[in-house]
Amino acid sequence: MFNSWLRVPIESVCLGIYDGPHATPKPTNAGAIYLGIKNLTEDGKLDLSEIRYISEEEFTKWIKRVLPQQGDIVKKPAIARRFFL
Repeated sequence: MFNSWLRVPIESVCLGIYDGPHATPKPTNAGAIYLGIKNLTEDGKLDLSEIRYISEEEFTKWIKRVLPQQGDIVKKPAIARRFFL
C-alpha cells in the first residue's frame, strides 16, 4: 500500500507540526471547551458527549504556540487516533 504513495517534501503538504502541552488543564464549570483524547473515537470521530471546560486564562496559555484551525489534523502520537477539524 505505502509503496504506491507519492513521496513529497513535508513542507509541500503541511504548514507546521506542533506539539501541545504535556499536561491536563484544571477543569472549570464554564469557559473554553477543552477536548482531550477521550473525545476521539476509535474510528476517528469527535465525541462531544463529555465536554470539559477550562478557564479563559488557561485557554490563552494552551493556544500560545498554536490555535487549531478548520482543516487541521489533530493526533495523539502514542495512540492511533486522529480527527480532522
